Order: sequence, then C-alpha cells, then structure tokens
Amino acid sequence: MIPNQLKFLQDVFFKIDSRYVIYAADILIQLYRAKSVMSIEEFFRFFRNKNKVDVWETLMLLNEQGYIFKLKVPATLPTYRLTPLGRTVVYSIREHVYKPLDTAAGN
Repeated sequence: MIPNQLKFLQDVFFKIDSRYVIYAADILIQLYRAKSVMSIEEFFRFFRNKNKVDVWETLMLLNEQGYIFKLKVPATLPTYRLTPLGRTVVYSIREHVYKPLDTAAGN
C-alpha cells in the first residue's frame, strides 16, 4: 500500500502496477544519486530485506518502459543506467517531495 503523501507516484508510473511503484521510485533515485550505473547486485544490496523477485521485476518494467536501460557488457552482472525519461521522472519526484517541505518551512 502506498502512503498518502506518495500517491502521486501512481500518476508518474501509471503503466506500472502499484505494488512496484515504490521500488520504481527508489531505483530511479538511486541511479540518479550514483551519477553512473548500478549492477543488479547493488540494487539487491540496497533493497536488502525486500523480495529480490520484486526488485528484479521492477528493473525489467523500468527497462521495458524506457526509464532505465541495461548496458550490454559481456561477462558481468546486468548493469543499468538512467535514461533521459528516467531523469525527468526523478526531477518530478523531487519537485513533489521537496516543494511541499519548502512551503511548510516558510521558504
């Protein structure tokens, strides 16, 4: 279940099942923070107490819909990078999350 303050994520990820929406947002934000690429193992470590199948399925959904792309590097673990669409979604998430905080603080 998605908390009320994060309901807007369902609009951002309208093609993604609601059970994967939080994973999707976290994956995009982690890739944005990494400023590079992340392997599937790094995602599994980040989501250490979560279901690995859900993390993997979310990565596949994000890849299929163009938010991230899988780098084709032979003999390595699958590695993912943020696309321009994914970066736009991160900016949208940050706008929704941080703007209300700024307003509440009187800034």
